Amino acid sequence: MEVDLEIELEVDRRCVERETQFTLVGKILAEKIMNKIGVMGVLQSTWSTKKVKVIKELGVNLYAISFWNKQSMEDAQEKGPWSVMGYCLNLKK
Repeated sequence: MEVDLEIELEVDRRCVERETQFTLVGKILAEKIMNKIGVMGVLQSTWSTKKVKVIKELGVNLYAISFWNKQSMEDAQEKGPWSVMGYCLNLKK
């Protein structure tokens, strides 16, 4: 006998907002799939650990970049455009 199992997750919106308030999503504008290790290396060398808390891969050529504070996040947005391995990196809030 097969039983359907449904799991409902609760989200604490305040926690999500707090953790993502200084996060940008970066899309590498390339038709090919970029090497994740190479991209992570370039992104980590672009911004120091004093400015960036964490970088996570979200999908193909798509990354979340979480900054420690608003000023660092705004600097990253304003000082672009950024280049990763010869391709444009588009940053959005």
